[in-house]
Amino acid sequence: MNKKRNYFALALILIGFLLVEASMYVLPYIVGLKDLELVAFGFGFVS
Repeated sequence: MNKKRNYFALALILIGFLLVEASMYVLPYIVGLKDLELVAFGFGFVS
């Protein structure tokens, strides 16, 4: 049970990190997704 919780927490941290990276490096080059950039950065920063 504890091992599942550790994997879940690790997955959330990894997803948050990837969203922050995507919002900083990938999304600014896509002109139509400026609002999504802020949402992805906020979600990644929170998690």
